[in-house]
Amino acid sequence: MRDYKKERLFLNTDDPVWGWSWASASELLFDERDSSNSRRVKKFLKNYSGLLRAAGVKEISHVSIPDNLMREDSHETQLTRLRSSFNLMREEGHLTDVTFIANDGTEFPAHRAFLAAQSRHFAACFAHGWRESMDLEGQIEISVDEYGQECLKAVLGS
Repeated sequence: MRDYKKERLFLNTDDPVWGWSWASASELLFDERDSSNSRRVKKFLKNYSGLLRAAGVKEISHVSIPDNLMREDSHETQLTRLRSSFNLMREEGHLTDVTFIANDGTEFPAHRAFLAAQSRHFAACFAHGWRESMDLEGQIEISVDEYGQECLKAVLGS
């Protein structure tokens, strides 16, 4: 039996007045925009979809996303959620690489990247040759001798 998938058998057109084009089944796709490698099946051929599928025309399936995953939260809500996630990780000591030490010795872990993104001071501190930027692999300890734990709690959001 002869394989016709690559032979130009199908007239592919939306309107015969504007011209006909021949296409093989291997060049056609259902529900796809025309590209250099393939062409979408035009309205004229939609009535013959069974024949086209049997001949080898492929179909692109569009996946619908459930409404509960398509929330369109405001930027403020997204930022609040991001900050809360970072704060929870900080409180649990996950992925922290900075430790602030209050004047009474209480330690407060933090994320260097988060601090740098929120403060020009910390961005300069961690990225521009300060002592704190020299040890990029290990834990950085910053003593805050003039401030107590209440101040650090307020600043870090504990």
